[in-house]
Amino acid sequence: MSSINARKLLYVVIAMAIVFVLGGFAWYYTRPEQRAERKYEHIKKDFFATTPEKANFIEKSAVMTDFLNQNASFLDPAEEAEMKTLLADSLSEINRPRATELLKEVARDSRYPTDMRVRALTYLADHYELDFTDTEFTTNTLFAGDDFGSMLVDAGGNVELAMRKLNEWSNNLRPNLTANYRLALSYAHDVYATSTPGGEKRNALQKINAYLAEGDKIFEEVKSTHAPVRLAIGYGLKARALHLSGGNPSEVERLFRLALKEYDRPPITIFQTVHRSYDTFYYAAFLLRAGGAVNAPRAVKLLQPFYAYLSAPRPPEKRNIRFVSFLAAARDSVLDDYPAADFMRKDVESISNAYPEFGKLIKDLNLREYSKGHPAEAFIK
Repeated sequence: MSSINARKLLYVVIAMAIVFVLGGFAWYYTRPEQRAERKYEHIKKDFFATTPEKANFIEKSAVMTDFLNQNASFLDPAEEAEMKTLLADSLSEINRPRATELLKEVARDSRYPTDMRVRALTYLADHYELDFTDTEFTTNTLFAGDDFGSMLVDAGGNVELAMRKLNEWSNNLRPNLTANYRLALSYAHDVYATSTPGGEKRNALQKINAYLAEGDKIFEEVKSTHAPVRLAIGYGLKARALHLSGGNPSEVERLFRLALKEYDRPPITIFQTVHRSYDTFYYAAFLLRAGGAVNAPRAVKLLQPFYAYLSAPRPPEKRNIRFVSFLAAARDSVLDDYPAADFMRKDVESISNAYPEFGKLIKDLNLREYSKGHPAEAFIK
């Protein structure tokens, strides 16, 4: 064979090899499993990067629901669990019953990785603290069913004790930052209660210190990997636990400042914005309790953006129904079963004294009127 023909044959072989490799790559890249994997990664990235301006959770939840319906068979347990938790978080303000059932599915299923089960329990606790649209939701939906219902039964029907058990479950699955600080806050409420006897109070303080110490240890381990919103929530929970248990006011304020700093770390997501709203009110209430008239200007400055937000007209689907339910629940806390001892009716009255315009706005809030036309309107009770 001549050298020219040999070179031609070599070129043909190389060309065929390239075609074969490219064809194999194209087949691999376009097969259903790979398409599902790429879509999964895109949905996850888009969800965690959601800004306040692009927070269309009706659309996001529809995309996730469609994805799960079409691609569940291509997902491993970790991916399936994560997609369910993201869908649940997307649904939390527009269809809380469905969101809660999804999170309970993930939490109870031992097929799913521990991290995903812990996340599901964390989101359940998040939603409990964010949403006051249905006063019977916790007993009728969250703590319903054999496993979740047993927590409420074991707690003697006390919702706060049942939530403590939920956070203990989370912490037993894997010691984690949020559960430890939430457990410290739970016992801080016991200390704050005037009916707590001396011995029980000492026991509660010991538990608070133990949970805070464990939370602090975990914080150091995860502060470079956790999202800003989770670090901020941690700072806020610790600040509240110290406040209610009689901790150093300077340390409480330092922690609230650190929380706001993390909430404001760019790029700011909708999750930072949502949780910042609540912790700002806990911070303002703390300032007014600690310093009254002296701290009033600082409290007013913290609250001014929220007065502007609630005063401005906006379409129903853009209204923060859960946040309004929180303010209304605090305002009416002497009448209803309301859990936050560090932001209640007396704090709303303090805000009214320091910031009369905002006080009047909170006084006049009507959740049913405010929620008209919102996707969650049907769930207001």
